[in-house]
Amino acid sequence: LVATTREWWRDSGGFDREMRGWGGENVDQSLRTWLCGGDIVRAKTSRVAHMWRVPEDPRTQSHYRVVRGSNDNNARVAAAWFDDFAVKYKDGVLSRQPIDVSEILRRKSSLQCKPFAYFLHRFRRVYVDGGVLPKEAFFLKSVEAGTCLRRQGSTFVHTGCEAATVFHLANQDRRKGKGGKCCSGIRQWNTLDCFDRLDPSGPLPYWCDVTGQNLNQQYKLDAEGFIKHGSGFCVSAGEGGKLAKTGC
Repeated sequence: LVATTREWWRDSGGFDREMRGWGGENVDQSLRTWLCGGDIVRAKTSRVAHMWRVPEDPRTQSHYRVVRGSNDNNARVAAAWFDDFAVKYKDGVLSRQPIDVSEILRRKSSLQCKPFAYFLHRFRRVYVDGGVLPKEAFFLKSVEAGTCLRRQGSTFVHTGCEAATVFHLANQDRRKGKGGKCCSGIRQWNTLDCFDRLDPSGPLPYWCDVTGQNLNQQYKLDAEGFIKHGSGFCVSAGEGGKLAKTGC
């Protein structure tokens, strides 16, 4: 939930009128505020509850009109605010399917909003220290099998290197203290997913915890080239293209 002044709401343009359904408006409002001269602070004593709609209880029914239609709300956010970084959104879909955000761009100009790079720098503790903006990316190749790691659905496998997935180091390293710098995990490049729980068939992909608190995501590449998990086990190339959890 957001509380704001009427003046700022009007000056900043309020909600994007072309969004449909829910989702994306929170990101849009955040970037409008941070880039166009505002601040966002927490009301630490506030209490927020979510009410589920129960058919047999009329008190829970909605009292607003739903605007029908279909739009990619997050794509509108990227087109409006990401600047040169817009090519990162869904592998460059915006360059193939441009979106009309001219009204927001005019508002940005009138408010003299800062570029998206300012936002990344201001929150560099997340984006840089959390490994979201890596200095380098790499493939993971088994020397013994001659194959490379590749994302396949909800798992990772090892196959020919022509279709290899790109990875990079990620997530803050809590061993360096609270808010420690990168890195304590391995992230799939250009996605939100990191190596997570290490199963007998290898690591599962799951949303990265950039703060480094998720112990399942503790992976490192040691000096000998092993992919070592925090549990003390390693990731190896198994049979039939599958990965394996093995001793190091």
